[in-house]
Amino acid sequence: MAELTLQLDPALLQKVNRWAESRGMSVNEAIADLIGQIPDSSSKSLEHRRAFLQLPIAERRRILAEQADAIAFHYEQDSEWKELQAGDIVEY
Repeated sequence: MAELTLQLDPALLQKVNRWAESRGMSVNEAIADLIGQIPDSSSKSLEHRRAFLQLPIAERRRILAEQADAIAFHYEQDSEWKELQAGDIVEY
């Protein structure tokens, strides 16, 4: 296993410390456990994609509509992307 050094914000470290203590773990074990819970973006393997394509078209449309709604909500809540578009356009 590769070694990883993290520098945590003191408030976050305190939360992780309390979480670890409540489970009888060391902070390092707790952090390793939390990192292990992060979904792997590469888990969308070819088999998963093919399985999605095997779904009925109505089911695929429903899933894609849910994802579109979720990302639309994200962009409506986060205005940072609007600020990036407000700058001057420079053509080279």
